[in-house]
Amino acid sequence: MPPLPEIDFSKEMIVVSAMGSRPSSGYLIYIDGACEVDGQVEVFVSSVEDGCGAELAIVTNPADAVRLPRTDLPVVFRETQLACKVWRDRITSKGR
Repeated sequence: MPPLPEIDFSKEMIVVSAMGSRPSSGYLIYIDGACEVDGQVEVFVSSVEDGCGAELAIVTNPADAVRLPRTDLPVVFRETQLACKVWRDRITSKGR
């Protein structure tokens, strides 16, 4: 297992977006980015809930986390729900 990244919490913070328990492997969530707007940090999240092909019938807990510069500003999440085809097109074009 690779070592955990070192995080200086006096200068950085971790932002987590999670969906909670889901009944199959057909759910995804990821943080696209973040920026400061009008005195708050807006975190942009994309989620997929319509399945993406062969799904496993297992309980999953989709989540994503990013490291951001520390701030005392309020953090607001902006979620966009995507169809699986749109998500596939995005990751193919980004090379993600």
